[in-house]
Amino acid sequence: MLTEKELLILSAPTAMKTSIATLKANFSELEEVFTKIDELDFTALILLTPAISLALSNREITFFEELMLNRKARQLSQESYFLKRDPIVHAMQYLVIHFEEWEDRFYQVISDMIDDILEKHHTNKRNLASQEHLDNEELILATPPLFIKLLAFLFLDKEEDFFMPRKVSAFEYKKILEISKKLSIRELSIFKRFYETFAVL
Repeated sequence: MLTEKELLILSAPTAMKTSIATLKANFSELEEVFTKIDELDFTALILLTPAISLALSNREITFFEELMLNRKARQLSQESYFLKRDPIVHAMQYLVIHFEEWEDRFYQVISDMIDDILEKHHTNKRNLASQEHLDNEELILATPPLFIKLLAFLFLDKEEDFFMPRKVSAFEYKKILEISKKLSIRELSIFKRFYETFAVL
């Protein structure tokens, strides 16, 4: 699970702050209550986009998928969900209804975050796409740790071994690949190896 410190790192660059603030301002125009979401909570909402997309891949969100989304939202939220209405959970419920309108704009911010992580580690997507000769352990060592943690958060329901085999529906399997295209990570060796861990039920 991403920590508050890691959320701050992801949203810290000046260009990123500007993108997030602009997107938040547009989103806040929809309902007055959304103006109360601070930048860090809104960053958390953006990072929930792939999880929402996967939950919607079967056309409707099941009860268990809703629980999973709420759990992820609460873990990222700075507020106490049980003491007052959680700003991320409420905004996430709205985002689910209007997902197609916002998903690409949210994905663009995540893609920019990934580029920033790689730049800080003096690498880029071209370098990460040329590492297919490495084994799993070498791939992990050659990839910025925050990128691996972000990748796991975006596509997994809970913390678990990165290369552990896992089962998903045919809809989810296809959707993960679609999301990777939107994030411009489909060709990265670390993502390809990660995607191989998924098998259709």
